[in-house]
Amino acid sequence: MVLEKSDTTLLMEQLVVSSDDDLEIWAGITVGYDDDKNFVIELAFEDYEDNSRNKVTRAVLDKHNTCLLCDRLGTSILKLPETIAERFNDRYPSYVPSQINAAFGEMLDFLLSERVRFTIQD
Repeated sequence: MVLEKSDTTLLMEQLVVSSDDDLEIWAGITVGYDDDKNFVIELAFEDYEDNSRNKVTRAVLDKHNTCLLCDRLGTSILKLPETIAERFNDRYPSYVPSQINAAFGEMLDFLLSERVRFTIQD
């Protein structure tokens, strides 16, 4: 599912998890790099009935914190999106948006437990 959001897309984007397209609200988490080479974990909601309720929230790690996370996970910058996607995708076939939101919270908790700093952008 491609969400019509800002004019920026993530580089090396990996889908971590998403809800079923048949629901009234779609939600998903992707990871990748923004144009400034910051690592981004993106939570997106799309309301099929009311586009004004669409929302994108990003947890953004600068270069230093991205490298720190790579060191802690034993991976490279090029493999970080795939590593995070594999770590947090339990391949459950059917999610609802509230479960996607909870998964995003778990990802942020993981970053905090690894003492990796990030900023939240709405």
